[in-house]
Amino acid sequence: EEMLYNQLRIPVMLGYDNMRRGRFVFGVKTGVEMVFYLKSRNLTDYEYSAGQNKLVSINSLTDELARNNFWFVANISAAYTISRRIVFEVEPRVQYLLNPDKSAETPAKQEVLPALRASIKIKF
Repeated sequence: EEMLYNQLRIPVMLGYDNMRRGRFVFGVKTGVEMVFYLKSRNLTDYEYSAGQNKLVSINSLTDELARNNFWFVANISAAYTISRRIVFEVEPRVQYLLNPDKSAETPAKQEVLPALRASIKIKF
């Protein structure tokens, strides 16, 4: 059984750069991340034709547990300017589910999720 989710994530964050030292910037951010499920399916039974190298049919079932979620997000941002146009950034973060569905058959766990995001930003 495979799950397929199409979702839209919209973060709304506020932050402040606490420290600037030359090329290094350190700051904190907090906010809410909204996750909207646009489409979700359980792919339970599908036929694969190896000769044609393609899926022949998919029987899809909707996922009743997929729903819109709102997460509280807090992170620490550390950025280093490599050159005038290139910035390397690292953000350790934690997320906390704000709206667990306690009425569901298998309710979402209300837990803190740690994460790490790293990026290279190129300014044009």
